[in-house]
Amino acid sequence: LDRATRIHSHLLAQAELPAQVREDVELELARDYIAAGLFDRAELILQEMLERGTRHQFPAMRHLMSIFEQERDWHNALAVGERLLRQDASIAPVLAHYCCELAERLQGEEQRNAARRTLRRALDYDRNCVRASLLTGRLEMRAGEWEDAIRAFRRVRRQDAEFFNEVLDDLEQCYVQLDRGEQLDKLLAKWALEHPSTTLVLKLAERLRARYGDKAA
Repeated sequence: LDRATRIHSHLLAQAELPAQVREDVELELARDYIAAGLFDRAELILQEMLERGTRHQFPAMRHLMSIFEQERDWHNALAVGERLLRQDASIAPVLAHYCCELAERLQGEEQRNAARRTLRRALDYDRNCVRASLLTGRLEMRAGEWEDAIRAFRRVRRQDAEFFNEVLDDLEQCYVQLDRGEQLDKLLAKWALEHPSTTLVLKLAERLRARYGDKAA
C-alpha cells in the first residue's frame, strides 16, 4: 500500500501526464488513501475531481458516499447520494437508511420535528423502508401521538408482513392507550386469517384470554 501510494503520487507530479491518465491515477490514489484509512486525503482528491469534472464521476461519488458513511456524516452522504441517484436509482434504499440514521441522531438531540421530516424523506426514497416506519411509530409513541403511531406501525404490515410481528407489542400499547382494545382484537383476528403467523396468533390468544377466559383463547 505504501509503495502504491508513492508510485501514484509520483505519477501525478509528472507535468506531461495525459489528462485521462491523470484522472485514472487520481482515482487510484484516492483508493489508496481509503484503504489506509486516510479519509480526509481521499475526500480532498475526490471532491476536486468532481468539481473539475471527470469521466470517473460515478466511482468518485460512490467512494465519497462510502467515506461519509464510515464517518457517519449523514448530511454529506445524502448530498452526494442525491447526485448519484439521478443516474442510479438502485441506491434509493441506501439513502433511506442514511435518513433513518440521521433521524435517530436528531431524536437523541430532542429535535423531534426535524426527525419527522427526515423520516418522511426516507419514505420518499423508499416507500417500503420498514425501518423508517418503525422509527416513526416509536417517535410518535414517545410524543403521545397514538393515532400517528398506529398509522406508522400498520404501514409496516404493507411493507413487510413478516416483520410486522416485531411491532405487535408497540401497536397493542397504542390501542390500549386509546382504549380501543376491542378494535385491535378484531384486527388481529382479521390479520391472522389473511397472513397467519405464530406471533400474531399468540398475541390474539393472549388478549382473548384476558377478555373472555381460557376457553376462548
